[in-house]
Amino acid sequence: MPNEPKIDQLVNRVREIRSKCTYDGMSLINAYPWDQGTDLRITSIRRLTRIIIALNLSLLYLAKIDVDEFADDIRLDFEHGIDIKQYLLVNELFVKIGYVSSLFFVIESVFRDYLRFMNIQAYEKVRHSVNQIFKLLIEDTLTWDLYRFDRSVFDLLRLIRNTLHNNGAHLPLRKNEKHVQIKYRGHTYEFIDGEILDFISWDLLLDLSDDIRSLFFHIANNEMIRSIEGRILDDHAIY
Repeated sequence: MPNEPKIDQLVNRVREIRSKCTYDGMSLINAYPWDQGTDLRITSIRRLTRIIIALNLSLLYLAKIDVDEFADDIRLDFEHGIDIKQYLLVNELFVKIGYVSSLFFVIESVFRDYLRFMNIQAYEKVRHSVNQIFKLLIEDTLTWDLYRFDRSVFDLLRLIRNTLHNNGAHLPLRKNEKHVQIKYRGHTYEFIDGEILDFISWDLLLDLSDDIRSLFFHIANNEMIRSIEGRILDDHAIY
């Protein structure tokens, strides 16, 4: 497992990203006449903000919990003699898994909603492949160079999320993903068929979160997107 910063350091980093989300959202609200409650250009950032706030609360809980107080509730009968504080690590892993799932859910649902609005015919053809949805929205519909916004952000999060189905191991369905190397922020992350990932740190996840925040803001500010009159209706958000 990667060396992790202390909880209070993580909370400070999460709060920084939350503040950036708030700034982005208010900038869009002040610049454009979009409905902040139902327009995807605003609510996409709100979706991300809410799971970041949830992460903030979860980390604060982890920092304050006294596991000894709940020992009888969480100790398994066949695990007597094991340090009860190990359950803190299990609890943190639970939070991390939930955050990875939620983060990918937000980015996938936002991409789907944008593409569905922009080009429903194209969306129906690729709806079963989030990878194709991303490419079609960013590269073909908005005509951006994928690498301008660092394709590795999406690929890293997608592959990390997929390992949750296999208890943390990289077991790809695609033959061309048996051995993948992704360069991101000066580091190379390696996905090898059958091996468990050992680099999914909070720092990495928060870097990805910050880049997703930036991506959502730039999509909303894209000339094609911002010039759309009326609403890009967001009627699928559950956050």
